[in-house]
Amino acid sequence: MSRRKWLAGLLTGIYLASPPVDAAAAPASFPITVLMRGGKLIPGVGVVTTILNVAVNDAGSCLVQVDTDGDASSDEAILRNGLVLVRENQSLADPPGAAIGAFDTVNLNAGGHSGWNFQLRNLPAAADGGLFFDQKLLIQENDLSTAPQLSPAARYTGFLDAKVNDANRIAVVATVDDPLIPTSIDRALVLLDLDGSGHVVSQTAVAKEGQILPGQTQTIADFGARPHATALNNAGQVLYFADLNGIFITDGVIYRDQTKIAQEGDPSPVPGRAYEVLANHGLDMNDRGEAAFRANLDGDPTSDEDIIVEGEELAHTLGTVPALRPFVLTSLGKPEGPIPIDNDRNVLWWGDWDSPDTDKDTGLLLNDVVIANEGDLVDGSSFVAFANGENAFAMSRNGRYVVFRAVLADGHEAALRLEIHGPPPVPDGGHVPGAPMRVSKSANGADIHVAWDVAACAASRYNLFYGDLASVASSTYSGAVCDLGASGHATFTPPEGSLFFVIVSADASGVEGVHGYDSRGHARHASAQEQCGIVGQIRSSRCP
Repeated sequence: MSRRKWLAGLLTGIYLASPPVDAAAAPASFPITVLMRGGKLIPGVGVVTTILNVAVNDAGSCLVQVDTDGDASSDEAILRNGLVLVRENQSLADPPGAAIGAFDTVNLNAGGHSGWNFQLRNLPAAADGGLFFDQKLLIQENDLSTAPQLSPAARYTGFLDAKVNDANRIAVVATVDDPLIPTSIDRALVLLDLDGSGHVVSQTAVAKEGQILPGQTQTIADFGARPHATALNNAGQVLYFADLNGIFITDGVIYRDQTKIAQEGDPSPVPGRAYEVLANHGLDMNDRGEAAFRANLDGDPTSDEDIIVEGEELAHTLGTVPALRPFVLTSLGKPEGPIPIDNDRNVLWWGDWDSPDTDKDTGLLLNDVVIANEGDLVDGSSFVAFANGENAFAMSRNGRYVVFRAVLADGHEAALRLEIHGPPPVPDGGHVPGAPMRVSKSANGADIHVAWDVAACAASRYNLFYGDLASVASSTYSGAVCDLGASGHATFTPPEGSLFFVIVSADASGVEGVHGYDSRGHARHASAQEQCGIVGQIRSSRCP
């Protein structure tokens, strides 16, 4: 191929491959804020003894549920940014005479609203539960359902896990009494649409007991009702676990609306290993409909706990990630715990590894980057333990904020907020403001000069990755030019052939930034791990 023809192919590749995505996996340092700690006096409630639950939204606003040493009838509260939002035994305007008896799910959408269920006091047993939007009653136990998928005589008899999205839609696992479902206790997964005033406009049963899901022959027996057994995204899609009336080796399924994501007995992404247990394992879904979930695989029981992200394995017990080598993972935490996935497919998880330094062998990882490590300091005190079960941690949907529960060296529990700062994206003149990358042929006709914007969104390091033009859609790289410096200019001699290439930011710890965005503004799921010293990636990078 002539140089002229080769260069044309190269330039074509450049325009097709705007810079890709970011993810990380090395010791990283991020700002941490103490939201609440044990020993803190909450006026009118009591002194905090236990952190029970946490939530965070895209603006960094946080909810922290606490227990205190106050009167046993009113010693729990949910705080928003340090102030009491709701508390146990608080009187409600509706239903009349009711007070909050107990909280269930804790969540917070981008608008600062929550969709949750309260157990109610001072009411008959048949009506002592309600689904609320903030403190506004939406549905009470014994109310008739208006979901057309249920019979007109179906009544709500209880509410379990609930989720709210940014459009103020609420998904809830509900207990119903439907005469057309031939069991004494019936379940339905219901999606509520609200108007601008927080009134219910419509109810839809996404799935219900007795229904046969697409691709199945057995009916639904029940739904997962734990805090991380369902997920609702801003597109209104619902991800959920269902138990079928089938043989135990295939009766557990994960569906997104009516599409199967995984089923017990089906092959997993790990060659030769099938999904053995999906029940009581955490799951989540982002606004793109991408799913992350915990699973137990068949085969070797010492390596059977797994994290699956969009059909690919992220981590498993007895495995490792580059940032932890030579150590291997000994635990992924309790399987029912959270597994948050953000809109750039970054996944937050808990890990324990076999480091001989047992004071630093546990932490939170984002993809394959350790973002908080046992022994890290905050306000002069170190973490000595991380919570890893239900309600242990949460992440905002934009991937910018993480909140988690930990025990400090002074013995107090604490709720902490961490702000993620990955290497900034390379400007592309579109999704990322600034001057797009420019290329020109050097005077010798063989080299390529590359210029990119380091003023609008500066990083400390840059690398160039290239691949065959035929592989541009999959962002498959065949080589790299490392450590281009931070001047915004570099010259390199490419190999023969029609190529595409991208410039990607990185930091000193080996964490790389985003490899560009597609036409919808979604971060590309490309990575150059273990090239140019890259040990991990964080895709939720942003300019300052």
